[in-house]
Amino acid sequence: MPKMMSLNANGLAIEKLRTLAHGDQPAGRYILELFATLQDDDEELRAWASDALQTIQTTPHEMAATIAEQCANANAGIAAWACKLLTKTGSRASEFQAAIAACLRNHSELHARQQAAQALSEISGLSPASITALEEATQSNDPRLKRLATQALQNSRL
Repeated sequence: MPKMMSLNANGLAIEKLRTLAHGDQPAGRYILELFATLQDDDEELRAWASDALQTIQTTPHEMAATIAEQCANANAGIAAWACKLLTKTGSRASEFQAAIAACLRNHSELHARQQAAQALSEISGLSPASITALEEATQSNDPRLKRLATQALQNSRL
C-alpha cells in the first residue's frame, strides 16, 4: 500500500514544503500558498512554510503588489513575512513602504509591527509617512520595537 502524503488545506504536501525549505526548488512562486499554510492548525506545517519562506532571496516582481496587501493581514505571521519579502524586491522596495509603514502603525500584533520596523530599516529613501511611523514606534513600551525603529531612523539618515 503506498504511503499517504499529509496535505494542508492548500494541497501542499509536507514533502513539498520540505523540498521548498531545503532550497531544492525556488519557493518564490509558492508565496501565497505558503502564506496560507502559516494559518494551518498543524504547527509542523507552519514551521516548514516559514522555513521555505526564509529561502526566498528575491521576491517576484509580479507578486509584489499582492504581497503588499498582505501587510494588513490579521495573521501576524503573514503580515510580518509580507513586510520582509517586500524588502527583497530590489530597487522596487521603496514603492511598497506605505504598506509596511501602515503595518507598523496599525497592526494589532507586536511581532508584525517589529518586522515592519525592521523592514523599513532596509529601504532607502523613506517617505515622510514612513519616518513618522518610525518616530511614533520609538515611543513604544516594547524595547525591541523601540530599538528597531530607532535603528531604522538612523539608517535612513545615512
